[in-house]
Amino acid sequence: MIKIYDNLLPDYFADSVEKLHMSNVLNWYFQPSTVGDKYGKDGKQEVFDYNKVINSPQFVHLFFENVSGSSQYVNQVENVMKHVDINLEDLNIYRIKSNLNVNQTGYNQDNIQPPHTDSSHKSCSSLIYYVNDADGDTVFFDNDMNIVDRVSPKKNRAVMFPSNMIHAGSNPIKSNVRIV
Repeated sequence: MIKIYDNLLPDYFADSVEKLHMSNVLNWYFQPSTVGDKYGKDGKQEVFDYNKVINSPQFVHLFFENVSGSSQYVNQVENVMKHVDINLEDLNIYRIKSNLNVNQTGYNQDNIQPPHTDSSHKSCSSLIYYVNDADGDTVFFDNDMNIVDRVSPKKNRAVMFPSNMIHAGSNPIKSNVRIV
């Protein structure tokens, strides 16, 4: 169900994606929560309860969303998908966005952001691409909220999983920023 790609991109491409995200040209927008409200089973994100959650703010850059246009930098990141072993002809991208999480006081190894799904549709997949070397694992759960896997951020690593799989990010503790 979970597929990890290490060294997904050629080094020059991974470096250019990181450079863009660390530059002062990419506009980051403050979001008070890492996930939105509980939307339910209508095909949108659903948020789950878990006892180690600290819902921290994050910064977001939306490159593309089906319903709201795109960033001027979308062409610099959309080609990431060409390096994943999927049939690009069947690909229908709904959203491409980046999240920047910062080191937060009081956060520890047991804490996570709110567990959620990206979609309730069984036919959809999500891809998380790790822009920089950082700490702050992505944690995956079964439907009973048992942890089934953890993926550590590593520059040029990606993880693909069903969009209806419950997962949560973590803020960095040792690193200043974690960008996915």
